[in-house]
Amino acid sequence: MLSLERAASGLFSTATFRPVIRGQRAVRAEGLLQIVRDGLRLPRDVSHLDVLEAAYASMTANYRSEYVYRNLITNRIFLGRHRASSGTAFLNEFRVGASVADCVLVNGHATVYEIKTELDRPGPRLQSQLDSYYRAFPLVNVVVHEAHVPRYVDALEGTAVGVLSVGRRWRLSVVRPAIERMDEFDTKVLFNLLRAGEVEQALHAWFGEIPDVPNGIRYREHFTLAQRIPPLRFQSLVHGQLRMRGYRGHPAAILSPRLKPLRALLVQLQPNVAQYRYLLDWLERAA
Repeated sequence: MLSLERAASGLFSTATFRPVIRGQRAVRAEGLLQIVRDGLRLPRDVSHLDVLEAAYASMTANYRSEYVYRNLITNRIFLGRHRASSGTAFLNEFRVGASVADCVLVNGHATVYEIKTELDRPGPRLQSQLDSYYRAFPLVNVVVHEAHVPRYVDALEGTAVGVLSVGRRWRLSVVRPAIERMDEFDTKVLFNLLRAGEVEQALHAWFGEIPDVPNGIRYREHFTLAQRIPPLRFQSLVHGQLRMRGYRGHPAAILSPRLKPLRALLVQLQPNVAQYRYLLDWLERAA
């Protein structure tokens, strides 16, 4: 049997919620909900949404998982500061080179938010992650709980990395602003951020016309073309393509106050109107 903490954490994942928004049988989600409901001693007649809200409240109070931090960034920065603008893309769990960035915000700038929970420590792994991010993005922040700010400020002394603090009442504060760094852009890392169609659009923007090549050699040929573009200019082209990945789901899914605990998930899943209705129907069911 999973612990209450692991069950609550497992609820807030795209793998758990993908069947829900598709109107399919959500075996994993409902199994985890039962563990959480019983672990928190909730009444038997509560709804799925009631259990999710209780699970999220428990996580914020007792077990601040990475998801809770990601949801805070989603609410305060993407939805609060930028209001989910169509000219802004917010990418969760985004692979950059050998690392996976927790959140990347792309608008007029491109900023990485790397979360370090109370279970993490600054060390070689963090340095490896930062090295990956600077190969594609100019601004990088580390987001930490206020109790751990001093150790990260010390560890990052002399770097361009910003530090954001998660404080009481889940306030997000700038301890040290990130400094733009644009000297490490790597064409291969940048190239691999894009989908095939986005690569073509970026290359068209630079060259005007590009050769039509068979699928089997397209990656190689397009990468060869990308290497002919100065890295700073190629990063700008890639940035422009990523910025077009703005939220395209039903607006109510990320604006409804009752769905606030699920916003980081729903930004990733981008449910359409029909999927949003499946979600609401499932949330109202008895757990």
